[in-house]
Order: sequence, then structure tokens, then C-alpha cells
Amino acid sequence: MLNEHERNWVTQIALDVMRGGKMPEGLSPEMEEAVRRNAAYFRKVRDAMGEEAFSKVTIDVGYDYD
Repeated sequence: MLNEHERNWVTQIALDVMRGGKMPEGLSPEMEEAVRRNAAYFRKVRDAMGEEAFSKVTIDVGYDYD
């Protein structure tokens, strides 16, 4: 189970990965999986809303979005 600090990082990394960034090296397998799930969710939301609308959405850091 991820602690609050790790969940905050997962959210921030997932948003970067969703926008084409690379998965950082050295993450635990649990964090990598959480990043993948969250990035996939963010892509679905962005695709449904459109990039312009998605860019105005406030993302709560530290929440598991999968």
C-alpha cells in the first residue's frame, strides 16, 4: 500500500506520462503499476473531454484515480 507521499508522486508522474513523458527509473513495482493505471484513466478523461477542457481540470494530488 502506498503512503501519502508516494500517492502524491504517482499522481504527478502519471500526468507527465499521460502527456508523453517517460516512466522514471527506480520506482517500486507498486508505484509503477499505480502510475500506469492513473495515466490510463487520465488519458480516457482527456480523450472524452478534449485537451482544452482537460487542461482546466483541477487534479487532486494523492488520490488513486484508477
